[in-house]
Amino acid sequence: MMVRQVISTHARAHRAQQQRPERLPTITVRAEAPVPASSSLRIETLHDVQPIVKQARMLAAHGIRIVVRVVVASDDHPGLGPGNLRMLRAALPTALISLDPADTSYPPFRIRQLIAAARAAGHASQVMLRWDLAGAQIINDLMGVTDVGIWNDPRIAAPTDPDAETERLRAAGVRGTISLQRR
Repeated sequence: MMVRQVISTHARAHRAQQQRPERLPTITVRAEAPVPASSSLRIETLHDVQPIVKQARMLAAHGIRIVVRVVVASDDHPGLGPGNLRMLRAALPTALISLDPADTSYPPFRIRQLIAAARAAGHASQVMLRWDLAGAQIINDLMGVTDVGIWNDPRIAAPTDPDAETERLRAAGVRGTISLQRR
């Protein structure tokens, strides 16, 4: 689907919802393909930033809410670091920046890196943690700086009752996206 078609489709949806402006349509875009309407704007390396920012600006100009998923740099992954995140925030001041650790564990040094990344991303950011790896201490450490989101891979681990677990996480103070699935 071409960008022009996505903008047209979502602009019509936005006009239809103008009586409820707080519920703008959300579109996320995948960097490696022409802009489909139901995938995610994901930045894995510095090379992805310019094309994504260009697409996001075009979509944002039409009142479409932008969510940017960013892989955060670590020792074994060349994602974006704090300096790059500040530049991304300046380029997309209204976008939700969702920070992805891209790790299979969250040791203390990695939590410090995520805190630095969240501070650099500024307002409207969240750190997405895998449900089976995110303990209460990790969530509390991050909640002091940014919103925390929780997701799971049902092939690895899944709550028996995702709705009850979502309520438990909300009661514990998790304000970000919660996406839990059954096996």
